[in-house]
Amino acid sequence: MPQPGQETEVLFKLMQQHIDKEKAGINDETLQVTSAIFQPSIPGSIYVEAPSARHVRLACGSFHGTKEPIEHVSLEDAVAVVTCGSGPRLLDAHSWVRIRRGLYAGDLAFVRSITERVPDGKDDQDVFPSTIVTINLIPYSPLEKITHKRKRENQIVFNRKTFFDSRHYEPKCKRIELDEDRKPQEDMWKFRRFIFRNGLLEMKVVMSTLNFKKVNPTPEELEKWMESRDKDVALAAKNAASRSDKSAQGLWFGDRVEVTQGWAQGRKGTVQNIDGDEVLVNDIMSPSSPSVTIRIIDTQKYFVIGDNVRVMSGPEVGLNGWCIKVEDGAVRLSEHGTHREVSSQ
Repeated sequence: MPQPGQETEVLFKLMQQHIDKEKAGINDETLQVTSAIFQPSIPGSIYVEAPSARHVRLACGSFHGTKEPIEHVSLEDAVAVVTCGSGPRLLDAHSWVRIRRGLYAGDLAFVRSITERVPDGKDDQDVFPSTIVTINLIPYSPLEKITHKRKRENQIVFNRKTFFDSRHYEPKCKRIELDEDRKPQEDMWKFRRFIFRNGLLEMKVVMSTLNFKKVNPTPEELEKWMESRDKDVALAAKNAASRSDKSAQGLWFGDRVEVTQGWAQGRKGTVQNIDGDEVLVNDIMSPSSPSVTIRIIDTQKYFVIGDNVRVMSGPEVGLNGWCIKVEDGAVRLSEHGTHREVSSQ
């Protein structure tokens, strides 16, 4: 919520506001904030304990340097914030995250490395240590410029996402022979102000710009990443796809499922979350009903006519088509382009 660098200022304002109102005998909703803490490793955020987001907004909304959004923190994360010592790492290298905001908001990103930055007290303007994350993204390209006649200015236009190819931008590209670790690089380039490694956009960001909780990459996303020229990235994507298929039996966020056995047998809903060998499922027939947690082995995918489906196993693996019939757990589909009809369990 605070802008980076203004976290401690907001905390002191909260404390002073509380003291001043207690002395004046004022008891309003801003006094419902019971504690606040700042983690230097996550700049741009403070953690406030209050009954609701409304009380936080009332207490902090008038402070300069604060902005939306206000996000609810789970009990698990709240405990980690106030735990002394380094504790478990929230993020690991070669893991997957999503971007919170900007041009790539919601996009999947690969964590290349994590650096704990400690100010040396000389040239650094930062007072607190911070965590810098180096990530890779599949860039939007081509990175072309168009000129607006009315505005008389150039604007970069980002089209489809594809891997960066330096041959398309010669001679404007400058090759980088050694990376920051002094390791030789054969396919690392600087184009305008962007850095590309093995066809992927490389950026350094702080942890507050990333969403690393329950990322759940989709099969389509991982399939694209497996085409990467970067061996580490392609291997991580293959491993992620393999783990997901094994643990979730091909289930993904948003899939429709039917509970086949157990106390919720017959319930039909969509997958809200996947956690190990369990899924969180809502109720299609009764949207107001709370979602329930079901064992994956007690569910099966639920299709309706008109669904765009893909065969995940068997002799027709990889085939895409429209669902035209569902009978006794078997799906009959019409292949895109050829209209060939295929049955799959």
